[in-house]
Amino acid sequence: MGISLNILRGVKIHGSIGCLKALGNLRYVDTNLGGVKLVEDLRKLSQLKDLDLVNLTRETGSALCISIENMNSLTDLYVSLINEEEVVDLQPISSPSKCLRKLSMKGRLAKLPNWISELQHLISINFYWTRLRDDPLKAFQNLTNLAGLILEMEAYNGSEQLQIRKGGFPKLKVIGLADLTELISLNIYKEALPLLEKLSVERCPQLMEVPSGVQHLRNLSKLIFIDMPSEFEQSLDPKQGSHYWIIEHVPFIFLRHKARTGIFGYEIHNLSSKYLERSKGTTTNQADDTNNNSGDDINASDDKGKQIIST
Repeated sequence: MGISLNILRGVKIHGSIGCLKALGNLRYVDTNLGGVKLVEDLRKLSQLKDLDLVNLTRETGSALCISIENMNSLTDLYVSLINEEEVVDLQPISSPSKCLRKLSMKGRLAKLPNWISELQHLISINFYWTRLRDDPLKAFQNLTNLAGLILEMEAYNGSEQLQIRKGGFPKLKVIGLADLTELISLNIYKEALPLLEKLSVERCPQLMEVPSGVQHLRNLSKLIFIDMPSEFEQSLDPKQGSHYWIIEHVPFIFLRHKARTGIFGYEIHNLSSKYLERSKGTTTNQADDTNNNSGDDINASDDKGKQIIST
């Protein structure tokens, strides 16, 4: 049995739920108890707008593909599998809700469903542990209203170079990439991501260089790098780094890595002034780090006007 993907316990529903035809929100339902019958019953809830399902298996995932086609009002969908080894195929969904705005997947997908690229009202995509072998950005970058994209915890573990082509992601404002252990490069073409404001890259051990093309992102205001390889960090040295020129236009640059073994203690680099100068005595709690790793808590600025963090 693989590791569970669900920190919190889902709601266990006993008996039929299909009679609640006017139900609009159904959150964090444990599908492992009701099984296929429960998921099949969901097809009667045609007014659902917000649906969260946890502990899905291959069998309940297949049932969901059928039930979800009746949910034409659905705007938010969250699906989490029972463990990291389970695999589901959501490709058979032939007509997902055209109203879908937020899509979150946690767990291994047999493949990236083709229908996602047709959801032009999507504003948010969050994928975790999906283990996609093909570049998901190819399918996502033509979503004209997408504003936020998060790929974390082996969401992508293919060998392809991730690429964002000219005109890609016209309204995207935030990208977060974390724990993508196979990622070796990210290439951003000129005239892609015209509205991007924040780019965060964390714990990608094979990514040795800052994504190429960042220099073209004129609206980028925050760059966050956490626990990246030493080669990556060294390339961003303002004095000697070969790639500092790529990011020097960004007002806020946050670079942090663990200072010693254990869960406490980080070193923070202020790239906007003296790269090798450490923030003395800076520590963070790992739990807090999970919630605040975006670096949004800004409380200082250097003499060049670039904002820095003190956590």
